[in-house]
Amino acid sequence: MEVVHYYMTLKELAARVAAEFQKHYGRAPRWIVAAPGRVNVIGEHTDYNDGFVLPMAIECYAIMAANTVIVPGKISVYDTQFNEAAVIDVSAPITRASQIGPTTSAACLPDFRIVA
Repeated sequence: MEVVHYYMTLKELAARVAAEFQKHYGRAPRWIVAAPGRVNVIGEHTDYNDGFVLPMAIECYAIMAANTVIVPGKISVYDTQFNEAAVIDVSAPITRASQIGPTTSAACLPDFRIVA
């Protein structure tokens, strides 16, 4: 996939994500969601320590397209920036160790849980 430039509008980015989803999965996405990027003008990592912060949204977005699951108990994920795919088995509890792949460092993994 070509590099997405910062000056694309949210509508253009959503159209590109939808097209990539269609190309990779062979069907249109059911949902497209976006979250704005954020910068902290002051107070990096102090908001959870009762400190002051001044975050603001910027015109960069994290965008995701999704559709219903084809294979029950499995979620297929594709990253257009790194051209990598993964299948996550959600039929059993997910642990940090089960998410480590050949290019993933354990230090980079978030502490997360999927609750059904």
